[in-house]
Amino acid sequence: MSTSHLVAFAARVRGPGIVALFFLISACVSVGELQREAPIKTANFKGSEKMVAQCIQQRLSAKVRIDGFNRYIVYDAVKNMSGKGLTHYSMTVSKTGPDEGVVEWRIIRSGDELDPSVEKMFWIPTKMCAEEAKPEAK
Repeated sequence: MSTSHLVAFAARVRGPGIVALFFLISACVSVGELQREAPIKTANFKGSEKMVAQCIQQRLSAKVRIDGFNRYIVYDAVKNMSGKGLTHYSMTVSKTGPDEGVVEWRIIRSGDELDPSVEKMFWIPTKMCAEEAKPEAK
């Protein structure tokens, strides 16, 4: 392919390519955006916030982000669940005192009503991790 053909091709796809890139970028949700959402459920626990976050991460097969010394954000995109009411979720695990903390569930809604099965999938395992929490060994 000659240089002139490449230049012509680039000129043809530039406009649509920029539009596609805009929609691709806007479809991504950052952890910060998730954290700005109000929690839809919370649970207090006695024990290690680190252990609770690890438990949730393993049970949900999610990603983890450490936010400071005493806060963990377990999160993932679940765009295939938009028909069930959400596209992204996070479980924020924070230390609130010596050997105690709170976990908060946040979601990005898809506009649909939240299906009850979503709570079983995400909140029940999270709550179980909080209930099974134990103080960190010193």
